[in-house]
Amino acid sequence: MQTIKQAVTELKNQKIFSSYKADLTLINAFAMIEAGKIIWQLNYLNPKTKKLVSFTPSKNTHTEEQPSLNENKKLENLNLENVKIDVNEILKIVKSLLKKEYSSETITKKIITLHTIKKETFWSFTMLTTSLKVLNLRINASSGKVISKKISSILEFKA
Repeated sequence: MQTIKQAVTELKNQKIFSSYKADLTLINAFAMIEAGKIIWQLNYLNPKTKKLVSFTPSKNTHTEEQPSLNENKKLENLNLENVKIDVNEILKIVKSLLKKEYSSETITKKIITLHTIKKETFWSFTMLTTSLKVLNLRINASSGKVISKKISSILEFKA
């Protein structure tokens, strides 16, 4: 499966990125895994406009600049040097944890984000199950240590 560093390298070699008129800063990465394939969306901040632009390297596409979902919060740069455990290794950790602690659950969707909060870079997994539960895992991107895990029913979410 394509790693985050491979996706960034692929993007930097594409005209849609190299022709962009601003110096962009990588803020986070988002991916979905379906049918054993990972599709990365790389989110960059334009420091001049304080807006985000999202690139999908595998599709050679990007969005128009848009405001951050939380404009009042300072977005931290995602330094890929802090990512010592790539997505393939993280998926092995998640698979082992699912087998050990959540073996009765069947995962239907996996959503992955990689970001930095309070100077800690971590992988965040949100997984939907056939029993209408949401499993959230946070794993340190440098050590592979599980930071947090939580499972809750979709029915607990309020509209």
